[in-house]
Amino acid sequence: DGALALTHRFSDRSRLNAYIIAFEESYRFLTRTNYLTDEFEQEKSRQLGIISWQNEGEAWNWSLSQMIDSDRNEFVLGNIETRPNRLNAYTAFSARQEGRGFSREFGLQFDYFQDDVSGTFPLSDYEFAEGDPSDAYAYQTTESLLTAYATMEQRIGEDFTLESGIRMARHLTEADNRLSAQASLHYKPSIRHRIILGGGHYQQLLSPGAEITQWQWLQLNQVSMSYQMRKDLRSAHLAVYRKWEDYQFISDQNISGIETRIGYRTEALRFWMSG
Repeated sequence: DGALALTHRFSDRSRLNAYIIAFEESYRFLTRTNYLTDEFEQEKSRQLGIISWQNEGEAWNWSLSQMIDSDRNEFVLGNIETRPNRLNAYTAFSARQEGRGFSREFGLQFDYFQDDVSGTFPLSDYEFAEGDPSDAYAYQTTESLLTAYATMEQRIGEDFTLESGIRMARHLTEADNRLSAQASLHYKPSIRHRIILGGGHYQQLLSPGAEITQWQWLQLNQVSMSYQMRKDLRSAHLAVYRKWEDYQFISDQNISGIETRIGYRTEALRFWMSG
């Protein structure tokens, strides 16, 4: 593997960053079944490149980014071969303004996804040794997504802060529009304590995985409440939440949870415990 990071400053307020990483992995281990004893072979290579330009203006800060991520894999056991190759690329633009007691940001992003999967599979459930009857398959899927978003943070008086955001996603492949929105209210009764109430409706396009070979939308609704405390070297966090996950092709899920975290930090030591 290897990585390279470069930064070029055009001026005190403008710079260009570039980051490239590449690696290859290979595994082999012996697999034993009632019918077959053979080596399972796995190979994976990935190349990731990101280039971004950032400019700090008098009123607005601007950024423009480009990313390309290529992932190639191969899995072989007997007459079973799977070669999933994935390409993901995006171009993103954002602008942010900060003032006394407020901030706002808007942006645009274009995402492109391409999946190529090919291989062979056994024609019988128990005949998967090399040389047993098999058949080949191959398919390709492409998806593209255009997203526009806007966020705002506004301080209300001395104790309250309101954060909100909205996002519109245009699924170009299916000509489908999806709207997401969220909001949270922060209450700070003292310098050491903070209470946060939040909720939102989110829509996300999920890539194919082990269970589902199709792209699918996830619709998620969530509400939460959290408490944070910081005093001297100690900190504590407690949160309760409820979320409803609605999938297109797999079972929906309703999840409730409680999260806790306590911490202790000095210049020489940092300790935390969560559950």
